[in-house]
Amino acid sequence: MQLLFLLCLTGTGCTPSLPQHALPVQDEVRITPDYMGVTIPYNIAPLNFRIMERAERTMADIHAENGRHIIIRGHRKNIRIPRRAWKELLSQNKDKDLCITIYIRYQGQWRVFDTFRNHIAADPIDPWLGYRLSDPGYTTYGFVGLYQRHLESYRERLIYSNRQDLGTPETHYIGRPAVRDHSGKDLMFGLKQAFNDMIVVRGETSQKIHIEADSLGTPPLFAAWHPTEPVVVCSVNHGLTALHSSYPERVDYIDYASDLVLYNMDDGTVRPVTCTMDQFETQPVWSPDGKQLYFCSAACPAWTDTVSIDRQRADAYAQIRYDVFRMAYDASTQSFGPADTVFSFARTKVSAAFPQPSPDGKYLLVSLSHYGSLPVYHVETETYLIDLEHKQLISSDVLNGRFSDFTHAWSSDGRWIVLCSRRDDSMYARPYFSYFDREGIIHKSFLLPRKKQMDHVTDLHSFTDPFLLTSPVAVRPSTLLRTVHQPKDDADADYLP
Repeated sequence: MQLLFLLCLTGTGCTPSLPQHALPVQDEVRITPDYMGVTIPYNIAPLNFRIMERAERTMADIHAENGRHIIIRGHRKNIRIPRRAWKELLSQNKDKDLCITIYIRYQGQWRVFDTFRNHIAADPIDPWLGYRLSDPGYTTYGFVGLYQRHLESYRERLIYSNRQDLGTPETHYIGRPAVRDHSGKDLMFGLKQAFNDMIVVRGETSQKIHIEADSLGTPPLFAAWHPTEPVVVCSVNHGLTALHSSYPERVDYIDYASDLVLYNMDDGTVRPVTCTMDQFETQPVWSPDGKQLYFCSAACPAWTDTVSIDRQRADAYAQIRYDVFRMAYDASTQSFGPADTVFSFARTKVSAAFPQPSPDGKYLLVSLSHYGSLPVYHVETETYLIDLEHKQLISSDVLNGRFSDFTHAWSSDGRWIVLCSRRDDSMYARPYFSYFDREGIIHKSFLLPRKKQMDHVTDLHSFTDPFLLTSPVAVRPSTLLRTVHQPKDDADADYLP
């Protein structure tokens, strides 16, 4: 019976017939998620959606220039597209339009909406998406986990979460993950609170290291793994989380001090990269060739001895704005050149965060907000593109939504951008994808496809810190759990001034 139903959907046996003499509807059909007028990769999972019109029955006709129509009878207005037929249709129509016509039956009469079109890009997307998944919270944290999703299907795999440990659940926070060369073979992420360590994954094995810089005495907050060398640059940050008493801002992270350090994975040593009293350096990231290090830096406010430091920080937090810098790196000596300004944002009274260079080294994604280095709850935060050759800011309105577009990443070929956004409700962050074509044009974003059409509404978790992978993370969650609980011993790093 199930096989017969699939045959009807794919048009190979008893294709459902479309309604005859349907009345044309002048208005544009309403669907959720918004999968209208977007550019999609040919290897993406089916974009299931729900028809948001008053209707007793619904149908969808999905077709393109080549191949057979996919005709689907909606179930309670839900359109679930068969994966095999979808994959075949998209692979036969690379660089062509995908057409979707919606029919509804209302008050005994079939009606048909104008066909809307999506474009099928000839460039595939990396097949795996990694991300942090967490419960929303402002004063405390609960569940935090690292996951990976197969973008050609709906399979989701756990990498590691703080709910694995049944003895001491949710006792530690999982930091921002770092990967090397878009491969799941090399992964690094930090643990806060109970452990204050870094977990390093290499293939199916993992180890725990303790990186502590004497300049600040705190574990890393951000880490960047060199593309080819066994070195990692980390930012070590002193700061606090501050709550706001009124909407729209909810919570902020404020740096009191921050520096960059270089960790050598071969000999376990830590050396300072920056150690300044008048600057906050944070969020390092390597250029694709490993010859330059990008980071954000802000001028430290001039503290005085006449007022308490806490009072001064409370008054000055909204004036701390970050610019983007870079330094040349010499791998033979593990040394850095002087810092060069990539783009100055502070002079225009905005602040930069999360720089991400494109794989070809020509562009830089960056989040901009009114102030601060972690603007994930700032409603005004948007992602912009910088042309590094001309040092120009490129308009990217179609990349952003109404609220908080912040952490982002490139695909391995630079043709796709993924960013996490709170655009739907200002509360929950979800991953959106945009096509970046060879003419330097960003196309309209589309939401991560889900098997159940309304999961993007009913799933009350936030997606952050996305990264696209050409191969999945292979290490088992149980292996990572054992690594997390291994005792601290000779894995500790030595700090070299």
